[in-house]
Amino acid sequence: MNRFKLFSRDVDDGVFDDSYDPEVNPQILDSVNVAAHRYDTFESPRLVQQNNGANIPFLARHLACTASNKIDNFIVDGMRNFLFRLPEAPGSDIVARNIQRGREQGVSGYNTWREICGLEPIKSFNKFGKFGNALKELYNEPDDVDLFIGVMLEKDARFNVGPTFQCLLGMQYQRIKCGDRFWYERPCEMFSFTEGKPDRFSQ
Repeated sequence: MNRFKLFSRDVDDGVFDDSYDPEVNPQILDSVNVAAHRYDTFESPRLVQQNNGANIPFLARHLACTASNKIDNFIVDGMRNFLFRLPEAPGSDIVARNIQRGREQGVSGYNTWREICGLEPIKSFNKFGKFGNALKELYNEPDDVDLFIGVMLEKDARFNVGPTFQCLLGMQYQRIKCGDRFWYERPCEMFSFTEGKPDRFSQ
C-alpha cells in the first residue's frame, strides 16, 4: 500500500488527493487476470438460488466473519480434480486451466515479471527448493516457468501472497486509482466531495 501510494487521505486532513493521470490506462492487466486474480466461483449458483435466496444471509455472514486461509501452493483436491464435476463427471483442474489461459493470452513468464517488479530472477531450479526437481522435469529452464506456477511457490511471512503477487496487485490497483478520472478523492470536479466536514448528527 505504501509502495504504490494506495492509502487514501485521512478525511480529517481536509486535503484532496488528485492522483489522476490521463496517460495511465486503468484496464486490468492480463497477468493479473490469469494469475493474481485467480480466486473464482465457478458456475455454481445453486447455493445462492436455493430456497428463493434464503441462504444468502448465512453465506454473507460466513464471508464476513471467517478469516480466509493464507495462499499456498496446495490447491484443494476439489479444485484440482473435481472442478465443474457437476452436472457431469469427471471434472476439471483449476491449475491446468490457469496455465492454459496464461499461455493462450501470451502472458509473460514468472522471471519476466520478477524483473519488471525489481526482483531478482530465478536462474536455477534449485532456488525453488523442494519443488526444483519437479519443475526441472516440466520446464527446460527457469525462464520457462509460467507466472501462475512461480508465484504460487513464493512465500512471505508478513503477507498472504509473495513478493511478485504483491507487486502485480499493487501495480494494478495503482493503475486503477491513477487512471480513473472519477476517482472519489479528486478535487474541483462536478463529482467531487465538498470540502466542508459533514455534520454527523444531521438528518
